[in-house]
Amino acid sequence: MNTTGRWLFVFTLLSGLTVYGCAQQDSRSTNSRIRALEARNTKLESDYKVVTRANESYRSKLTQTEQHLADSGQTLTTTAQERDELRSEMAQRAIELAAVRKHLAQAQTEIQQRIGERNVLKSQLTELSQELQVMAGRIETVLHGGTPRPNSAALIVDIE
Repeated sequence: MNTTGRWLFVFTLLSGLTVYGCAQQDSRSTNSRIRALEARNTKLESDYKVVTRANESYRSKLTQTEQHLADSGQTLTTTAQERDELRSEMAQRAIELAAVRKHLAQAQTEIQQRIGERNVLKSQLTELSQELQVMAGRIETVLHGGTPRPNSAALIVDIE
């Protein structure tokens, strides 16, 4: 049993030293790992706070944008109604304009007819005036014995 005892002693001694060495190494590495994890945790907490603030900011902007979109939709609806009203008013004005143009064309036609009638009457009046002047000249010739008077005025009618 001497050999077995020795082996058992060596085995126990080596096992104890191994466990002690692993325990020392593990505690140093665990402490550094804990410090690293704590630092990482602190960084993640600060990142989380930053992200939370950014999220709140974006939610606020989203709410404002949704409100602006709703207002824009309402404005668009109002503008579309106004546009439709203006189009119907414009169509009504176009109908009225067509009626006014038709009336104007009729009035211009009537004016042209009246101008033509006036010109015919003017030419007839001018001819009558000339005939009267000729007759007045003859009457004066007959009354004064064949010689016309130098002061005799000619009757000229000019009507516009």
